[in-house]
This record gives sequence, structure tokens and C-alpha cells, in this order.
Amino acid sequence: MIRTLSDEKTIELLREAVPAVAPGQPDADLWPAVKDRVIHGQGRPVTADLLLVVVLVLLCLLRPSLAAIVFLHF
Repeated sequence: MIRTLSDEKTIELLREAVPAVAPGQPDADLWPAVKDRVIHGQGRPVTADLLLVVVLVLLCLLRPSLAAIVFLHF
């Protein structure tokens, strides 16, 4: 026999399982860290990113028809 939960029982179970969030600001404000990363930049690009760009450029040079597919994704 399959038992179904009523809306009230579901809400009660959710309130027990998930702690209440205090109103107001979160414990740590993430915006200053994000702003610093944007202003100061990320530094060197990751090697895998550079390799991906090189491979895409080579594919587009070897098969120009692939350029349209690549441009559709970006």
C-alpha cells in the first residue's frame, strides 16, 4: 500500500529537515571578493583553456565549415 503525504505533513517534515534562515545579511559577504577578482583580473589563463582555443582555431582553419558550428556555441 502506497501512502501519500498531505501538504501539511510535507511542510512539517520540510521545516524539521531544513533549518530556518535568519533574516538579514548572510554570514559572509561575497561581493568584495568577486569585485577584487574582476578588478585585478584572474592572472594567467589556464593551460587547458589555451589548448582548447588552439585546437578550435586549428579545426576552423582545416575545416572552415566547422567555424559556423563553433560560432553558434559562443
